[in-house]
Amino acid sequence: MKIVHADVRMAEDDDLYPLVDLAIRANADSNYNLPFDVDNATKYTWESMKCEGSAVAVAVLDEEVIGFVSMTTSLEYHKQPFCYMTKFWVLPEGKGTDAARQLMALLVGWAEDNDCTHIFTTATAELDAVSQQLFINLVKKTGFSDVGPVLSRIMEPVL
Repeated sequence: MKIVHADVRMAEDDDLYPLVDLAIRANADSNYNLPFDVDNATKYTWESMKCEGSAVAVAVLDEEVIGFVSMTTSLEYHKQPFCYMTKFWVLPEGKGTDAARQLMALLVGWAEDNDCTHIFTTATAELDAVSQQLFINLVKKTGFSDVGPVLSRIMEPVL
C-alpha cells in the first residue's frame, strides 16, 4: 500500500473551526458518552493555539484538516520544561497517510525547540481497542516508553 503524504503545519487562525469540527468527531469516537460543548471546545482550542508555551499543529490533505496534535510546556519544579501532548487525533480519512507520523515528528521537534526534557502523553480517549493500540504503537515507535499507569475515577456528571 502506498502511503499518501499529508502536509503538517502549525495551526492558523482559520483552522479554529475545522479543529472544533474534528474534536466533535473525536469525542463521538470515544466511550465517554458525554455531551459535547462547542463553546468550551472553541475556547479550549483557541487557547491551545494562542497561549504562550502551547501550540497546535494540523495535518492537511486536499485542503482539509484530517488530524491535529496539541502540546504545552510546563516548568513545574525544574529549570527546563516538560512537554505534554494534550490532544492527538487523526480522522479515519487519514488512514493510509503519513499524517500521524508527521504530527508526532512535529511534536518532538517542538519539544526540542522549547528546550523540554521529556514529553508525556496518555492514551485515555477510551477508544475502541484497535484504535487505542494503534495510538500506543505510534507513540512507542516515536520513542515513548511506559513510565507508570494512568488512573481514573469516573465522577457523576453534573448535567
